Amino acid sequence: MSAASVLFADRDALGPVAAAIELCGVSKWYSLGQAAIRNVSLRIPHGCLTSLIGPSGCGKSTLLRLIAGLERPDEGRVWLHGLDITDHDPAQRDIGLVLQNYALFPHLSVLENVRYGLSATATQQPAAKDRAQAVLKLVDLDGYESRSTASLSGGEQQRVALARALAGEPRVLLLDEPLSSVDSGLRRQLREQICDIQKAFSLTVVYVTHDQAEALAVGDHVVVMHNGEVLQDGTPRDVYLTPCNEVVAEIMGAAMFLPAQVVEAGIVELYGYQMALPDASDVGACVTLLIRPEAWQVGAAGSPGFAGKILSCTYFGRGSEYLIQLEWGDVLATVWGAHTPYQIGSPVTVLLNSASVRVSKYRVPAGPAPP
Repeated sequence: MSAASVLFADRDALGPVAAAIELCGVSKWYSLGQAAIRNVSLRIPHGCLTSLIGPSGCGKSTLLRLIAGLERPDEGRVWLHGLDITDHDPAQRDIGLVLQNYALFPHLSVLENVRYGLSATATQQPAAKDRAQAVLKLVDLDGYESRSTASLSGGEQQRVALARALAGEPRVLLLDEPLSSVDSGLRRQLREQICDIQKAFSLTVVYVTHDQAEALAVGDHVVVMHNGEVLQDGTPRDVYLTPCNEVVAEIMGAAMFLPAQVVEAGIVELYGYQMALPDASDVGACVTLLIRPEAWQVGAAGSPGFAGKILSCTYFGRGSEYLIQLEWGDVLATVWGAHTPYQIGSPVTVLLNSASVRVSKYRVPAGPAPP
């Protein structure tokens, strides 16, 4: 019998549900009256990987603990697959949880760690052993059963913690910054493994991270938090390209906001430069453009566009990031792929790729539009 066949055998027993998790007006207060979570209402789709992103202290981990049952809300209700589980103990919630520190037992072997969560259930010992071995094979730890967890690398410990959470066949898996202690060389591999497992079994996964690139890479659905509140949720593309406010825009990556004027339907003018933007239809209106570093195109001096000078360059392997001084301000531009690097102090020209520029609908620039 394959590893997959002994796991999640009744995955569709409850049938399809539009929202696996629903939070209704949930709040959690600290003892001094400071809110960790403020009136959060959120629907987490069934069978999707939801990335939960926000700065440190924004309430991401608290929200995860409320879903898991490790904390109880002071206000509001928590629903799982249409059932109110607000007052249920963690063991009654059919939820797997992987904490930041993995919480492995150093005195137990790998197999014993994975079987630990099954010991409190009605699973018979032979069946529990088979299930634990199957899930270890699923995370590529076949043959590690007798090893001490203390002898494992960070990536191996992460996979043991993941296997332990999966052994109970949860319908929901909660991951609290699971790759935070894994070196960068393993992060991509483990991230892809988590995504593969999620898709293979149609698991509902909530993946907490403070890494914007990781949130976009793993998530089918992205939730952005700040100061204990959910500011926006949606597809990775929508949240990145059409953030609902400036805070979301900056959480999701470097961004700048520039004032422009709609000179005719679908045409805006930015510091004398005109470009087509279909969303700009209110002729004469002042608008704000949301511009990411990848929207700028850097070329040789003297070409059409904004004349500038290279102030600094950061090389990151897949490309370079340039800080460029223009007549009206500095811009950050990303140049992808291999190219002859521009030297600091050298003159260049920059243009905007209009396909990567968005008209912001939430922020109107103060003062007159640029000439």
